[in-house]
Amino acid sequence: QDVQEITGHLVRAICEFTDTEGSSVWLWDTPTSERLACVAIYSDGKRLPPSQLSLSAGQGIAGWVAQNGESVIVADAHEDTRFSPSSDSQLQFQTRSLLAIPLRAQDTIIGVLELVNKRKGTFDQSDQMLAETLASSAAIAVQNARLLNQARERSAELQVRNEELDAFAHTVAHDLKTPLS
Repeated sequence: QDVQEITGHLVRAICEFTDTEGSSVWLWDTPTSERLACVAIYSDGKRLPPSQLSLSAGQGIAGWVAQNGESVIVADAHEDTRFSPSSDSQLQFQTRSLLAIPLRAQDTIIGVLELVNKRKGTFDQSDQMLAETLASSAAIAVQNARLLNQARERSAELQVRNEELDAFAHTVAHDLKTPLS
């Protein structure tokens, strides 16, 4: 599976399990990046394109969670000073409450899982525990998909180089045979 497929399943499943209006997955562009890119969004029963949404390190609640590595429950997003309404305005959505969980793989934070607007009641510790459990498995799956993708890219590069070496060896062999003939 690739990263898009994994995160797509995650955002849909977490919305169903926690009865929320929406969820999203934010990943660091690269391991040393200072930008989180939104790679999956699920809202009101359908998957949406991420629409080039991104956050700087520390920007918004997702950026804060990615930077600090702590899960956060926010009962009123607009009262929280960390909240950034930029994603809401781009998606024409209104965040009221949220739960944000760091995605951790091999002691490294690779991104954030964010759940938005619980339909009944407020986010609680059981929602957080469920989200943290799913986030843990998803982070490992995302990391494995990235590693597999890197291995495929390197394999393709090696294949091209091997073909170039074969062509070179054939040319050299031909050039050596010609004078001998």
